[in-house]
Amino acid sequence: MADVTEIDVGGIIAAHRKWFIFLGIALVVAGILAIAFPLAGGLAVEIWVAIALVVSGVAQVVHAFGTRQWQGFLLGLLVGLVYLGAGAVLWLNPLKGIVTLTVFLAVVMLADGILRCMLAFRIRPHSGWVMLLGGGLIGIAAAFMIWRQLPSSAFWVIGLLLGFNLILSGISFVMLANAARPTNS
Repeated sequence: MADVTEIDVGGIIAAHRKWFIFLGIALVVAGILAIAFPLAGGLAVEIWVAIALVVSGVAQVVHAFGTRQWQGFLLGLLVGLVYLGAGAVLWLNPLKGIVTLTVFLAVVMLADGILRCMLAFRIRPHSGWVMLLGGGLIGIAAAFMIWRQLPSSAFWVIGLLLGFNLILSGISFVMLANAARPTNS
């Protein structure tokens, strides 16, 4: 097996540059569509989460029955059933599921913002602590904005964030391809 340092990453990217550009453009287009149709983008995320939970639940239940002699059989089975049930609920109630995911997102953003603010004060006066504090405060503000507009925010927040993520990822792949452009010597 080749060592990572032996692989010519730039050469590989340059050799497949058109594919990287194609991927980047496809991601940007998908991102624009997710922003233009945020409910559809949010529902796509919700459905993928539902599928992931169902698959994880089935795998956990199969594992539990495959290791029945193990002391953790009952707990493993219960975890699998919880995953399976959560996935089924999301699958059968996609609009309620998208609201649930938006609430979860707001809670995560709030917790992340609070913890980043705490970290910023902990590392103060180290260079960059103000940026960390600013990011934390923005996260807290965004969480409250999402929370205050529930349930209507659920129908655009996840799709909008998905769209921004896809666009930034697409731009990154195009930039990566352009950075690996073969030079004419």
